[in-house]
Amino acid sequence: MSNNKPKHFLILKIVGFLGIAIVIIGLILIFTGFGNFEVQTFMIGGIMLPLGCGMAFMGITMGFGPEFARLRTQTAKYIQNENKEDLSDIASNAADIMSEAVTKTAQAAKAGLQDSVYCKYCGTEIDTASVFCNKCGNKQ
Repeated sequence: MSNNKPKHFLILKIVGFLGIAIVIIGLILIFTGFGNFEVQTFMIGGIMLPLGCGMAFMGITMGFGPEFARLRTQTAKYIQNENKEDLSDIASNAADIMSEAVTKTAQAAKAGLQDSVYCKYCGTEIDTASVFCNKCGNKQ
């Protein structure tokens, strides 16, 4: 697997970290100027907070997306390996059930397609094309 990641992933990570830093600075500025609306730090913090949240959200969701996907894949592989025996049993049981269902369906279809009549003499079921009964041998 190649380690050459596109440069925009690195840029988005940097944007994400900058966004987190701006959120923290914005919160500090808001709380230091909180209660006094004439203080300039309150206004600057009030602007920096949503700006930083947007940058952090964009950077984290897009910049770290490939790493999150890789972690999800590794987690799924781990779970699959840990439960391999159970998964094999489930797959085997499902195959047995499907095989039995297919067999029963085929038998029902075959039975539905067969034309049969009964012997006039002994009552045994015989094919309509039969000239003689398979059990008693009488001509039909």
